[in-house]
Amino acid sequence: MRFVRVFQLVLASFVLCAPGAAEAGEGALGWLSGDWYLTVGATGMVAPNFEGGKKYLLSAQPIISLGKAGPAARFTSRNDNISL
Repeated sequence: MRFVRVFQLVLASFVLCAPGAAEAGEGALGWLSGDWYLTVGATGMVAPNFEGGKKYLLSAQPIISLGKAGPAARFTSRNDNISL
């Protein structure tokens, strides 16, 4: 149990204080500045329970995506950023 706490502390200090993680003059949390976007939506599907089946199954999944705005990408997918 103690190992997990020590590991979490070391990992957090590395992420927040990693040299070169932020550009000069921005500080330890400089990567947080800038424009961010949040996309919230849903996707759905209707299909038979099995091939040739007469009963249909309705399935829905939420889409939640958080990303940092930057230069326009040539190709984007809903799976390119942090998504749930």
